[in-house]
Amino acid sequence: MSLVCPLLYKNERGEYVCGYNNEVILKPDICLADYNLCPRYNLYRKGESIQKEETVKAGVVAREVKEKDLMDAFKESVSRLENNISILDNLWKNYEEEVSKVLNEWMAFKDIVIGRLNAVDRILVALNSEINKTRIEYELGLISLDDHNRRLEKLKERMKRYEEEKVFLIQETERLEEAINPHVQRVKLEELKWDIGKLQLSLAKLEDMFNQGKIDKQLYEKIKREIENELERIKRSS
Repeated sequence: MSLVCPLLYKNERGEYVCGYNNEVILKPDICLADYNLCPRYNLYRKGESIQKEETVKAGVVAREVKEKDLMDAFKESVSRLENNISILDNLWKNYEEEVSKVLNEWMAFKDIVIGRLNAVDRILVALNSEINKTRIEYELGLISLDDHNRRLEKLKERMKRYEEEKVFLIQETERLEEAINPHVQRVKLEELKWDIGKLQLSLAKLEDMFNQGKIDKQLYEKIKREIENELERIKRSS
């Protein structure tokens, strides 16, 4: 440790000056010996200690403020995520409901299309039969060539119209079915996942009941087999 007070310095005139209050020291004896007894030095040390303590306190407060801001940010993120999840839940619920509505509409439309296709097939069979009949009547001399050609032309025009309708209905039905299937499969997959999760939970509970001696081995194996069979069935269907 130095014997010279750290506050002591010389100015440009060579005078000793106290750094605490910038006063000239005429007799710096204490500054060059036991400066710990100097009241100015002790005031300086006290002020330095207070400053350090205030700095530490300020650091603690700043850290607490920072941690509080961090917690507030966490809470804000949690709240935002909960809100977004709630929005997704509502969107998914609405989506499932809309898929169900469209699926019902599609099934009703498909039934109508199938009925119409069956009717068109019957009409085409009847028209084809009428064409054959017209040709036979002409070959037998029952109708003239003009009547034969005129009747065939009308019959073929009708056949063409119904065949075009049949192609249109089949193509559009297949296109619509291809478009709706991903939505139906998506909803069904979620339902299957839910069913699988419930069955797996039931299987775990069954294991616990057996391990605790609440059910005998025969009943345990019977129920376990039924649950596992149902799980396999669901997995195969998915």
